[in-house]
Amino acid sequence: MNTERLIVGIDLGTTNSLVSVFGNQGAELIRNRHGDYLTPSVVSLLEDNTLVVGKVAKNRQILYPELSLAEFKRYMGSDKTFSLNGTAFTPVELSALVLGSLKADAEAHLGQPVAEAIITVPAYFNNRQREATRQAAELAGLKVERLINEPSAAALAYGLNEAQNLDSTYIVLDMGGGTLDISLIEVFDGVFEIHACAGDNYLGGLDFTQALLDDIKAHPDFADLDQSLATLERLTHFAETIKQALSEQDFVSQSIDIAGRERTYTLNSKGFEALVTPLLQRVKKPLLQVVRDADIDADDIDGVILVGGATRMKVLHRQVARLFGNIPLSSYQPDQAIAMGAAIQGALKARKQEVKDVVVTDVCPYTLGVKCRNGNGDLVFSPIIERNTTIPVSRTRSFSAAYPGQEDVVIEVYQGESIRPQDNVYIGQYSLALPKHDQLEGLLVTFTYNIDGVLEVVTTIESTGMQAKAYFEKDGLLADQASIEASFAKLAGLKILPRDKEANIHFLSELERLFAESLGDFRSQVAQSIDAFSAALGSHDEQQIDQSRAAIRQALGL
Repeated sequence: MNTERLIVGIDLGTTNSLVSVFGNQGAELIRNRHGDYLTPSVVSLLEDNTLVVGKVAKNRQILYPELSLAEFKRYMGSDKTFSLNGTAFTPVELSALVLGSLKADAEAHLGQPVAEAIITVPAYFNNRQREATRQAAELAGLKVERLINEPSAAALAYGLNEAQNLDSTYIVLDMGGGTLDISLIEVFDGVFEIHACAGDNYLGGLDFTQALLDDIKAHPDFADLDQSLATLERLTHFAETIKQALSEQDFVSQSIDIAGRERTYTLNSKGFEALVTPLLQRVKKPLLQVVRDADIDADDIDGVILVGGATRMKVLHRQVARLFGNIPLSSYQPDQAIAMGAAIQGALKARKQEVKDVVVTDVCPYTLGVKCRNGNGDLVFSPIIERNTTIPVSRTRSFSAAYPGQEDVVIEVYQGESIRPQDNVYIGQYSLALPKHDQLEGLLVTFTYNIDGVLEVVTTIESTGMQAKAYFEKDGLLADQASIEASFAKLAGLKILPRDKEANIHFLSELERLFAESLGDFRSQVAQSIDAFSAALGSHDEQQIDQSRAAIRQALGL
């Protein structure tokens, strides 16, 4: 029996997710039930109220957008809910369904239960978003051994495989479907030191697709189309294919059969760059910020590493090249690097000999501090641990009571960069009684922040030395046990399509999508194929189903 500790790595993405493991040959990705590495982060409901996750759900999203949900990672840590046939789901619960699918694929591949995971998160996720990710894993039956920042994971994979013998400083730019993360990382003697990170939690490849979609809808050949969910979903898919084509070539002319006729859209790379100029400007700001925060000269940067599927876009390459001139750009396994790095972090956590000499440091992505009154009596945010401070770290600042004879004080903890407390993320609070005297009491507030994201706050009363202490790991989102148990019960009551049935539903949804996109005689042939395959499914005879699928593939040239 294999008694070695098993910790999988998971890249939980906005558009796609992956699972990995550190095996005998190093970090390796695990294929899902369809034989793919990428599992779309999509959930869909079948006609019999059975839920599907991943590739099948992605196919159905085009045909049945009202029964499909995607992009929920963008709302992790928020109060937003999504409705699926009358049932409300939180982003945490939907992410748990994706994680559960990855967990099942890993268990099928490894032949043993999987209970522990390293999960990657955007470097710019705040504490609330990170805790939401932990809770999603808990609902999926996974214990999170550590949340690792996505650029750090990518740097780990790149460093071990490409630059393990080189001392170098480089920027990792990670743009996926929904988020942008940038980190400045130094590698030396097996140490991966993160100097600074920045990003935009609401900027990713989906926003570039949306810019294209808006232009397509305004095009004269498309202006008469209705705005139904089904039409918008097909046009979004069309815009995505154009965006991908422009990553390979400088001119695109593509057609789509929709609303009874063929419509054509053309665009060149300069036109695309003009469309997305506001988005490219949003990339520029965090790129410059990491260099500034790390207090490093651009000439000392050895390269820029591009990871994440959206970094395939040529317009992004050109923007980075304009900012950093002669610094080499390298695209490193855009879809896979983060998951591979998560597997390596899992090996570090499990103390595997292959990575025993590797050390990874990280930084606090946002400033942590307290609410207090300034000299004018206004409520302001007072930083204690500033952003991009290497963790673990401990910092102390002195404060005083608001007035002599104050009986108690409330320590309110926030995370963010605004001087206005209400514009930052509220973490929590606690109160302590002050000694009864007429003097203005002095207070020392100490923040200690560790690599697992746990914040310890200690307040010391200067006149007596008495202390009050609090730990902030959760911040209220699903933190009460009743809410967690309610989510467990909801997910346990869902009817999830068995793994061995997904191939048939996927093939049927492919045929339905082909029907929606076709015209004329071929469309009639697809309709007949749908009838034939549905009849085969009704027989529950696996041999007949396989024969029907093969015959249809041959007849339609699939």
